[in-house]
Amino acid sequence: MCTPRPTHKNFPGKKVAVDNLTLNMFEGHITALLGHNGAGKTTTMFMLTGFFPPTSGTAFINGYDIRKELGSVRASLGLCPQHDVLFDTLTVQQHLSLFAKLKGCPSSRVKQEVDTMVRETGLEAKRYALAGTLSGGQKRRLSVGIALINGSKVVILDEPTSGVDPSARRQMWDLLQRHRAGRTLMLSTHFMDEADALGNRIAIMADGKLVCCGSPMFLKKLYGTGYHLYIVKTKDCEEAKVTRFIQKAVPGAKFTKEMKAELFYLLPDDQLSRFVALFRALEARKEDLGILSFGASATTMEDVFLRFVGLDCN
Repeated sequence: MCTPRPTHKNFPGKKVAVDNLTLNMFEGHITALLGHNGAGKTTTMFMLTGFFPPTSGTAFINGYDIRKELGSVRASLGLCPQHDVLFDTLTVQQHLSLFAKLKGCPSSRVKQEVDTMVRETGLEAKRYALAGTLSGGQKRRLSVGIALINGSKVVILDEPTSGVDPSARRQMWDLLQRHRAGRTLMLSTHFMDEADALGNRIAIMADGKLVCCGSPMFLKKLYGTGYHLYIVKTKDCEEAKVTRFIQKAVPGAKFTKEMKAELFYLLPDDQLSRFVALFRALEARKEDLGILSFGASATTMEDVFLRFVGLDCN
């Protein structure tokens, strides 16, 4: 378990980096930390791992105070930093073996740990390759493997899939899901779909402050804007006519924008029971209304995130 109490960090001559952050993270859960560059995500992680001391406040990791018991904190901690910290002249196997030993893995179990993590990270073909010869995505996988090896109870991952191709990202997601049992995982990311897919809880930071926190479903329900309807129109389509038709079928529907050959509407989620009738009516009146096609989507984490960015946190 990881528990920052009202934690504050400011740098001399600069703005406050983390402003009275309080956030609980639990065993078996992945907490995804979202926010623009400069929101305070990396500073928060640096305080939890002991790179920066908090200006005020503290945090407890597995019951240990990061200000007074940092040695005990680090004994159960795994870290994947934002930028890979690897030795170009060591192989993948040597990296994993070194960090397993540094984390206190018994010599009799090191090979088993390394074998498991090489397989789990998909680096079998690169086991004996020097780190300096790896691609950016392979280096990220190795960094994640280093963070996870020897069963670290608290694992902090700063943008672990940055620079990783889409296919490898999905594999990384599967890896983290498999290894969350019995651990507390915290990751920062700029990918909304990643936070939605991995996060048991999502915390959004802005200007050093925590502006909201909860499960993806809770946040989308509480802060979501509704459902999005998009319509691909013909050259004869009249926007006003289509808008009147939609608003008659779904009271409270709003026209939001027009982009080239598409019209966009926001449908309130409290009118969900009317959507089926609307879609059937649109399908039946496509030619008359000048509609080529249409579709709908629910609120995404990106919608929730965009609701908070740029807001005055006060």
